[in-house]
Amino acid sequence: YFDLTVGVPAPGTIATHQNAKLDVTVSDFGLFGFAPGSLYNLAADGFRFNGSENLLYESGLIVGRSALQMSSSIRDENGIFKPSDFNPTVSLSSSTISASGEESRTAVFDDSQSAIAIPIEITQKTITSNQIGEEGLLIVEYSLHNNSVETITDLHLGLLHDFDLSDNDQLEYDPSLSLIYQQNNSDMFVGVVALKNLSSFKMFENLSGKKGFTNSELLTIMSDTANDIRDTITGDLMFMTSTNKFSLTSNESFDVAYAYVCGNTLNELYDNAVIAKQKYDITTDLNDNTLSLPKQFELFQNYPNPFNPTTKIQFNLAATSEIKLEVYNVLGQKVKTIADTKLSAGVHEYQWDATDDANQSVASGIYFYRLSNDEQFKTHKMTLLK
Repeated sequence: YFDLTVGVPAPGTIATHQNAKLDVTVSDFGLFGFAPGSLYNLAADGFRFNGSENLLYESGLIVGRSALQMSSSIRDENGIFKPSDFNPTVSLSSSTISASGEESRTAVFDDSQSAIAIPIEITQKTITSNQIGEEGLLIVEYSLHNNSVETITDLHLGLLHDFDLSDNDQLEYDPSLSLIYQQNNSDMFVGVVALKNLSSFKMFENLSGKKGFTNSELLTIMSDTANDIRDTITGDLMFMTSTNKFSLTSNESFDVAYAYVCGNTLNELYDNAVIAKQKYDITTDLNDNTLSLPKQFELFQNYPNPFNPTTKIQFNLAATSEIKLEVYNVLGQKVKTIADTKLSAGVHEYQWDATDDANQSVASGIYFYRLSNDEQFKTHKMTLLK
């Protein structure tokens, strides 16, 4: 049993990002969703993927320094609706469509509705894409700015996400992508991939009703940097992502970014998580729509890992260069040359299908993949399980 809230006027503006696959309603007061069946029903589209019903019960922002100074847009300690502590100072913008088909909306809000406000201003930007192959994700960026003349210490930011896909959902976490996702027992996968400054991932069960949180509990959860994902539990689940503790000197900003990603298969979910990371890597901050190239030579952890039979390997190049991407076994013997070519600066991705240079399948075990150019190299370990 849980309560739904209807008939309460919105404290700001809501609008829906919509493309061929995804519909997500966003706001300028720290909440997402607002469909029938969600905690705060404003008869909006909510969160829908590929023609599904609304999948989101609640998704909201929390910023706090202590149990007394805690600002949030989420449910109260009894698990029921409470008005958001965030108040729009610049209303949610109309959508802006870029030449590449990205739809973005921006808003600015503070926490002036909180009992003890923190002197910060939060700029929010949400981005979806109309490009084929990029429709299954929504990027969310926050920039927290200290408007006071004093340093603000002991800050924490958290995001609560409560998706309702079925009565027996399961949660998984993949550290190689900083991806936490929820799945039902058939064909729906929804998750959050951390893009910047989100480092902690925790799950919770809604048992007899929707679980609530006191301010003290929220502070404890966000202060604990350890992950807590129990992937054997099924039911009505939710999860929270949060930052490490941070401070803001006068006029300083702190950025946080993540993406909602969806798929009707696990592979589709992973593909959208990678696309979200790629798009964020080449997108500048909230105040600039100019694209920028990666600033360093970087090799990322393969995904999935462990894998069977294929895995993807992503890397960044800061400049055009001749590269080699190779796989070695634990004896140091080269197994496969995945790429030996000249590539431009940017984000690149290759797939390994667990075969050697003779296109023969290799045995289960630990392998190493190595990216090199004329000046440097990087290596990561991966595990093939058959």
